[in-house]
Amino acid sequence: MGFGIGILVTLVPLYQSEVSPPESRGLMVGLHGVLIGFSYALTGFVTYGCYFAPYGEFQWRFPLAVQLVPTSILFIGSFWLPFSPRWLLSQGRAEAAWKVTQKLHANKKDPEDNFAHAEYNQMQAQIEFERKHNAVGTLAQAKLAFSQKSFLKRLGLGFLVQFGNQCTGALVINNYNTILFAGLGITGAMPLLLLGFFNLVTVPGNLFNGLFIDRFGRRRFVLTGCTGIIICLSGEAAITAQFVETGSTNQVGLGWGVAFIFTYVAFYSSCLDATMYLVPSEIFPMVIRSFGMSFSIMGQFIATVILLEAAPTAFARIGYKFWVLLICLTFIYAVLVYFFLPETKGMTLEDISVLFGDPVELSFEQALNKQEHHEYGDEGVMGEKREGEQVESISLDR
Repeated sequence: MGFGIGILVTLVPLYQSEVSPPESRGLMVGLHGVLIGFSYALTGFVTYGCYFAPYGEFQWRFPLAVQLVPTSILFIGSFWLPFSPRWLLSQGRAEAAWKVTQKLHANKKDPEDNFAHAEYNQMQAQIEFERKHNAVGTLAQAKLAFSQKSFLKRLGLGFLVQFGNQCTGALVINNYNTILFAGLGITGAMPLLLLGFFNLVTVPGNLFNGLFIDRFGRRRFVLTGCTGIIICLSGEAAITAQFVETGSTNQVGLGWGVAFIFTYVAFYSSCLDATMYLVPSEIFPMVIRSFGMSFSIMGQFIATVILLEAAPTAFARIGYKFWVLLICLTFIYAVLVYFFLPETKGMTLEDISVLFGDPVELSFEQALNKQEHHEYGDEGVMGEKREGEQVESISLDR
């Protein structure tokens, strides 16, 4: 299951980014986070229900069996998914790539498919340019990725976003949620129920992220999220030191500990959760995109292994100081994002290369102007342009 999840968590946002228009790429990849949050919430509620099962085997067999339902839907539905047009172009299947691009960008306001033509021409020009300057095969991506300074910077940023997000303590809180709630005086089946609601908060949070990240930008969301998380972790550290570690039964104080946990997940899901998949899915050029995405996601799992293995011992040995450690790591992550992560909102995947100093064979604006010129010519469509007639251009947000 771990191997399968490792494949899917890499491929799903990668595919979503390649089939999305620039102005809604954040929303499309954000839906990945929305449904992950929903599935996490479902695990909590299923576990809570199974807590009351009359015999033990059902408590673990049913949670495993119920996963066959969404997995089967994904497996069957994948046969109807179109190939990414960028992948089709990289395989020399130009006609199929155009048909997919045309379907993806079909719009009544653009009956001549100017937007689709412009993006297709840009994708084609960029892939041909990258092929000409980089001899790339499937097994050569890693070598190429580490051979160029601009590619190394992208690898570092992709890894940073994935690793840094986990250093805020998201999975530590999620995986040891029931233990944390028990320490705050909540016992019995109630911690399992709260776990379900804890993860349910991530659904509207990720949806908020997807709806607004294309408007306000990736950097602003990450920095806002880190600031909110530092405040929440500081509160949790104080509550742990003052009430949990002293064995206090003060319900108000312990209640604030629960409040800080739920406020934490609100900040994390609305600002960081979906963003950590969006950034690495869009910063790599086609020639190393799949490797770059895989390398970035590796950062998430490395951080997860380190923190989840360390957390039980850390909570037992140093108590509230473990929260202080997470605060420091979150602060370092925010500083690195502030100084090194460029803003990519509203840009096509090909144009993003400019931010890293790489050449772009054909910018989207050039491709769009070229398409309009081809459509209308200097004298208009099918002859001379009639006096006073205007040609409506298609903007990025169409």
